[in-house]
Amino acid sequence: MSLTLGRDDIPLAAAFATLKSRNDVASLLEITPAQLRFYLFRAANYKTFELSKRCGGKRLIHSPFTPLKIIQRKLNQVLQAVYRGRSPAHGFARGRSIRSNALRHFGCMVLLNFDLEDFFPTIHFGRVMALFESKPYFLPRGAALALAQICCHNRTLPAGAPTSPVVANMICAQMDSQLKVLARQNNCVFTRYADDITISSTANKLPNAIATFDAQTQRWIAGPDVTAIVVKNGFSIHPTKTRVLHRSDRQEITGLLIYPRLNVKRQFIRQARAMLHAWEKWGEVKATSEFLTKYDKKQRQKGVVDFKRGSQGKNRVHRFVRGRDDTLFLSLLGRYAVLDNKAKIRPVTVTNNATYQVLAQSIWLLEGDEHMENATSATAFALEGYGLVTAAHNLTGTLYASQPHIHPGKRYKYAVVPQGSPKTGHIGSAENRP
Repeated sequence: MSLTLGRDDIPLAAAFATLKSRNDVASLLEITPAQLRFYLFRAANYKTFELSKRCGGKRLIHSPFTPLKIIQRKLNQVLQAVYRGRSPAHGFARGRSIRSNALRHFGCMVLLNFDLEDFFPTIHFGRVMALFESKPYFLPRGAALALAQICCHNRTLPAGAPTSPVVANMICAQMDSQLKVLARQNNCVFTRYADDITISSTANKLPNAIATFDAQTQRWIAGPDVTAIVVKNGFSIHPTKTRVLHRSDRQEITGLLIYPRLNVKRQFIRQARAMLHAWEKWGEVKATSEFLTKYDKKQRQKGVVDFKRGSQGKNRVHRFVRGRDDTLFLSLLGRYAVLDNKAKIRPVTVTNNATYQVLAQSIWLLEGDEHMENATSATAFALEGYGLVTAAHNLTGTLYASQPHIHPGKRYKYAVVPQGSPKTGHIGSAENRP
């Protein structure tokens, strides 16, 4: 069984539109009809476990075993090619992210945020089958039935299946359109990230149609027009996860702060710094133990933790949210680069905000073969997209690059590639690129 489909979006979408039966679905997913029947109807297809929610309670996860997961991943490829992402949907959509979701509300004065209750379990088998049978897909019942059987477990959409997010987005398309229209009518902006819905305004107060304050419970609730649209589309609003945030509050959307700038939480920054400090002070082994004891709250099916990858991952989040030229990101990256000799973080971006560590990472020493007569040395600089750049007259004979100020005794043999002006050149195709 192949792991992925080899076709691009256009042929996949065209093939999806011609589906008529289960056999056609099997052919599209590049498996035999017998294989599809076997993996759909065997007794044990999923492993079930619980994860703790941040706000308390448990979330039930149904994760498919490998053969069915491969089938679902292939179908996810097809559905991603078919799904015409609505502009308000930012979760599990191509080119969208928590960052794009938060940016839509940047600069707002006030926002309403709420969750849809039991998001995936609410989407039952009948809704999934009707999705494929109705507009705009109009697939025959045999094909729609097979697709729903692949996507559902225990007659609902399972949290943990590769197909669940895109199917949920397709199901929510009508609700997204209706909430977007309502938001526009009230001079507001609407986005949805999976089950997390945000409506914001640049005015000082949200219209009553969007949010109202319940004097009896002393809580904000979604306005009647918002609630009516949500209920009409088969969902319900979580009663304890509705909030209205003003500029004076900590405006947070999908884990990111949006005022006064787009940012990660302070706790996240402190943890990233603490991990690097522990690594610098005690070394990787003791730092890992410190991290597991004090900071690691993430639940995993497997208890293996890679401390280096965790620290590097936090740097990537900082870069993704705050930007490549951000002072904090460059500072953390510089400290990480010094600690991890095997880190794949070349080329180094040097900006006006760069720390000493980053500058040191970008400077290289070029040396000719020491056994050759008149061997010379020169300086090169790491340049994104090119490798190491230096003057052309330095590129003679066998060439070695090193950073004696960071990694004494290590040298790397490089090949020379002419580039641009005859007075310049760059060095690439490293035999042992660090």
